Amino acid sequence: MRCCRKSTRWYADALAAAALCLCVAGAAQAMPPGDVCVPGVSRAIIAALKLRMRGAVEFDLTGVSCAIDAIEGDVLIATPAPGARVGVPMRFAIARPVADRQGESVHVGEAVATVHAVGAAVRATHDLERGAVIAASDVEQADAPLDGVPLLHTLTVADVVGASVRVPLRHGEIVNRTSIVPVPVIRSGDRVRAILRVDGVEVETMAVAAESGGLDQVIRVVNPGSRRAIRARVQAPGQVEVSDVR
Repeated sequence: MRCCRKSTRWYADALAAAALCLCVAGAAQAMPPGDVCVPGVSRAIIAALKLRMRGAVEFDLTGVSCAIDAIEGDVLIATPAPGARVGVPMRFAIARPVADRQGESVHVGEAVATVHAVGAAVRATHDLERGAVIAASDVEQADAPLDGVPLLHTLTVADVVGASVRVPLRHGEIVNRTSIVPVPVIRSGDRVRAILRVDGVEVETMAVAAESGGLDQVIRVVNPGSRRAIRARVQAPGQVEVSDVR
């Protein structure tokens, strides 16, 4: 399997990469995890979690099991299933990089693990009404369990200051991405890097944002060549992850 890391072709290359990788993954999905995993699996899972929940977050894995074709010492790549949440069992696709072929990998199986996380959570220092614009004095940050939250970037005080309150917040309540309208980090018209990730393989191209959005919001981006619009999740200033290639 050869999946290009850098591509100037938007829709066709994204579909080709997804089809090839999902085709290989189909065989592994038929094998229910249950075997004891090699150490590289846990390391790959932790690396994937840190990539998605950036910030001062500590992770603990329990109930790790897998069905993979790998040996101790292999370098592995883990990709969590869409919609995975902390505190409940989640499934990971496991891939192995292809030697001497930068950016290429091959699917080798899957794993299941329950992920627990503790990290810095932003809490309201007093009741906040819907529509209020959050000031620095309205929130504080302290370590807390993060069970139940999705695998998204954890919020900091800097992330929420200037945002507006979407639903009323009580004193001490954790401020999450569903309770606020975040400050946009990508604005309509910005050029962005658009990345499709499937089982550890990446396809990347440039696009133009058709909507503004904050971190982890889903916006429309457009290929300037074909003018085709697709949905993508904001990952960072100037970068989105494709969530729909149809």
